[in-house]
Amino acid sequence: MRTVQRGIRRLRRSCRRGKRRVVASAGKQCGEIVASSAAVATALRATPGAAPARRRVAATRALAGGLLLVAAFAAALFLYTRHAGMPFYYHSDEPSKVEQVTGERPLNFKHPLLLMNATRLLARATGADAERQDAARAGRFVAALFGALAVALLAALAWLERGLLAAACVAVVVGLSHALFTFSHFMKEDSALVFGLSAALLGGSWLLHRRTNGAAALFGAGCGLALSAKYAGAVVLAGALLLPIAFGRRALARGAAAFAGGLAACLLVVNGSALLDPAAFRAGVAYEATHVATGGGRPFAGVASPAYAHALRAQVAPPVLALGLGALALGLATWRRRSASERALLLFPLAYFAVLQLSPIKATRYLLPVVVALHALAGVAIAGTAGWAAARAPSPRARPGARAALALALLSAVAAAEARALRVHLGEFAAESRSALYAWVRAHVPPESAILQDRYAGLSDPVLRYKTPSQPYLDAWVITRHYAVDYGSVDDMRAAGVEYVAVCERAYGRFFGPARRFGSDETRARFERRRARYAELFARGELVFEAGRSLVTGVAVNPVVRVYRLPGVGSGR
Repeated sequence: MRTVQRGIRRLRRSCRRGKRRVVASAGKQCGEIVASSAAVATALRATPGAAPARRRVAATRALAGGLLLVAAFAAALFLYTRHAGMPFYYHSDEPSKVEQVTGERPLNFKHPLLLMNATRLLARATGADAERQDAARAGRFVAALFGALAVALLAALAWLERGLLAAACVAVVVGLSHALFTFSHFMKEDSALVFGLSAALLGGSWLLHRRTNGAAALFGAGCGLALSAKYAGAVVLAGALLLPIAFGRRALARGAAAFAGGLAACLLVVNGSALLDPAAFRAGVAYEATHVATGGGRPFAGVASPAYAHALRAQVAPPVLALGLGALALGLATWRRRSASERALLLFPLAYFAVLQLSPIKATRYLLPVVVALHALAGVAIAGTAGWAAARAPSPRARPGARAALALALLSAVAAAEARALRVHLGEFAAESRSALYAWVRAHVPPESAILQDRYAGLSDPVLRYKTPSQPYLDAWVITRHYAVDYGSVDDMRAAGVEYVAVCERAYGRFFGPARRFGSDETRARFERRRARYAELFARGELVFEAGRSLVTGVAVNPVVRVYRLPGVGSGR
């Protein structure tokens, strides 16, 4: 028995010694590996020219990225300022903005002041605030500037998240967006809002990458730009939810203070004028809130309306729409693998679209931020698809070249589709039907004749002081109503001496389109009355002129315009 016990003790001691040897051996090997790795790293650092080479590569990439952003901005600005010289009264919202620039009326604060104050600053610096058409040109240049900046900022965002190839693809796809091109042609806040939202998205991504107080302040300033463009830009304030992710509990207070400081500073610099007239500011905000929430007494579309789905198809080229929605679907399907910044970028277009759908007002231009976001996602999808396909190349050395070649092929196909749509829009701006209408009236309507017009028909009007150097007042007597038929029936027009009526599809077309919903019986009755009067005019009047095609959705560019001669009027000159 004792012999067995001694044998067991010897066996245990032997096992313990074996374990110590194994551990010692493993420790020795690990030490050798660490020492070897350290030696290799030291040797690499000590290799002459290694650090300068890395710096040169980084500098080259930074230079290439900077040149890409500058080129994207310059190309977009050049494109967005083509054929932007139409009279300021062709868009119904521009005259009131122009008069705020020239000082003919005070600021009304129906929108925040990013576009307005930037235009006033440029107009005063260039002397464009002395004449309405010059002021409109200044405002359109600022709108184009914001559109071009949005292209550059979204390319920078793609660079930060996905690299230079993605940045190049995003710059091309977003820059060729015919929707951004169109809405950057008017002194309206749409391109300014896209710029502000792009700045906020880039700031949020930078914050999650850097996690510093300075990055938080820049993010706050970006949110301030979005909020200073349109009141709808307030959606970016939800980005404050990124602060706990970036800073955690310990540093959250300092990060939140930096964010709030950047936001407040931007709002104060851009919108300080509101402090000088708080009553007008409150009235402007109340008007806009009522307009969005109730439709302002106009016919409106319900929450389930497909209006924005139709607008999306009209404003996005088919391959861009397919790539953008595909990238969105893939991002949601792989949600758990996405970083916080990627999740925020994926949620933005969905959340913004949902907010728009809740409003009873369905205006095509309101959809522009979603349209531009889909273009940016499509650009990222092109680079991602090329990378995924190139990764399957058998030779690792061939993969970078294959990735670039595939991206170029995909980008060329998508850009070709965008260019076709863009060419149509360029042609529509160049062949403006209302300029042809002006020339026809000047040549064919006898002097002192009375011509009644829809507001969108765009003839110069001495009562409203609507004229430009290229389109001075006509010899005919021009009477303007927002809807010409508000003047009365055909018999009422003839009794008042009206001989011709100029109408625009932008005005009358809404009365012969899809069914509308109405907020009140009064709104319905007014709508039906106008539709009946337009129908009477078309039936009893003689069509003597027609031009335009109305191919551009959401805004009056080369719209169909018509002139009807009323019954009992001679053939003119």
